[in-house]
Amino acid sequence: MSEKVPARPAWYKNTYFWIAAALLLLSISAFLRGPDVIRDPGQKREGGLALWYLVASVVMYVNGWLSHQQTVRLYREMVGDAETAESKPTEAKAPDAIAPPNPATAVPEPSTESQTTEETR
Repeated sequence: MSEKVPARPAWYKNTYFWIAAALLLLSISAFLRGPDVIRDPGQKREGGLALWYLVASVVMYVNGWLSHQQTVRLYREMVGDAETAESKPTEAKAPDAIAPPNPATAVPEPSTESQTTEETR
């Protein structure tokens, strides 16, 4: 039974990117309207809350990018191995247009040393 080829990885299926986008939108809204937009009820007032959300957005984006790159690399390894295994038996090698010379059948050319030694005699 043949193995099922995995689906091609897509960046939008990675949750890290969605969380990064949500944190970025919350951070932008906090910069525009004030930190009360993102503050939890009962949370004490702290400065820089919008900046923390922006930093968290960048961290989540980097996590998503690294995760996606690893997924793409694994996909290429799995699909690349499957494609080469499937294509080897059916792949026919085309003959070379110009075959390299065979050293066993090549006729040796006379060396210049032998000609000069014969001429000098």
